[in-house]
Amino acid sequence: MTRAAPEMPARIPAFVRRQTAARELDISVDTFDLWIKQGIIPPATVQKGGIWLWRWQALVDALDPPADEPAALDPYSQGIANVADARSRRRAAS
Repeated sequence: MTRAAPEMPARIPAFVRRQTAARELDISVDTFDLWIKQGIIPPATVQKGGIWLWRWQALVDALDPPADEPAALDPYSQGIANVADARSRRRAAS
């Protein structure tokens, strides 16, 4: 009786291509590109010979800031916060 070798967990390489990064983040490639334009994630670290690579840890760090750093609000949430602040100021002024 032979035993099956235990499955090793999938390992994400230190550098990933755009499609791999998007797949691992469970987003579309279009969303990945948009997040780069919006500054949510950094641009490619390596750009050589027509190949663009992102350092995986840089993507993780951009999306999961350390606990001692307050997370920046996305524009939608910031807009809601602004409306709530404006209403509070109006009520206080009345």
